[in-house]
Amino acid sequence: GRLEPVHYTELALNANGLISEVLKVEGDTVAAGDVIARLKSNEAQTLEAAQAKAAQELTTAYQEVRDAQFKLDNFDIPSDFAGMTPPQAVKAMLENLDKARANFEPYKNINDKNLQLTDAESRGQQVVTGTAKIYKKALDDAWTRYRKAIQWMELESAYQNANSRLVLAQRDYDALQDPSFSEDTAGTRAALANAEVRAPFPGVITDLNLKAGE
Repeated sequence: GRLEPVHYTELALNANGLISEVLKVEGDTVAAGDVIARLKSNEAQTLEAAQAKAAQELTTAYQEVRDAQFKLDNFDIPSDFAGMTPPQAVKAMLENLDKARANFEPYKNINDKNLQLTDAESRGQQVVTGTAKIYKKALDDAWTRYRKAIQWMELESAYQNANSRLVLAQRDYDALQDPSFSEDTAGTRAALANAEVRAPFPGVITDLNLKAGE
């Protein structure tokens, strides 16, 4: 028959550089989290360095969420947007804007002088210019509401993105702080603390090809 271990994995360094230390040899028993080898590289970081960086990134992520939430909470949502989500408001205001633009299209070439007609001019001209003013104001208002909807959606998007970054920062921080060095967090630790090879679970080193100086 063939005897195989229950848990077996091949480990590798995740960055380029010079192997500065090999702390174990074939046949050694290791506990979860034991350092097997270290890499010397300006592009890599130890577990301690990764932990410090993750803590700073988590702090920054919390600040970004706080700032984004503050801006969103202080945004004055127009009554026109009642019952809508930000994307729905943008869509509705764009439809209103397109309609206002279409209404103003026949009058857009009337210049400012024509828009200031006096009572001495013909009644027909006054009707045309009066209608143009009405449609122009409707168009300006539609632009204002559309820009307001865009601003609302940008604030909501910034808040959601900040929360997403917080989730990732918290995950990385938790993985690097995991005292049990569980298999669930081994992948994140290997990716972030890429100056070290650590045992992801207790076991015996069966094959070790790393040498200091390589």
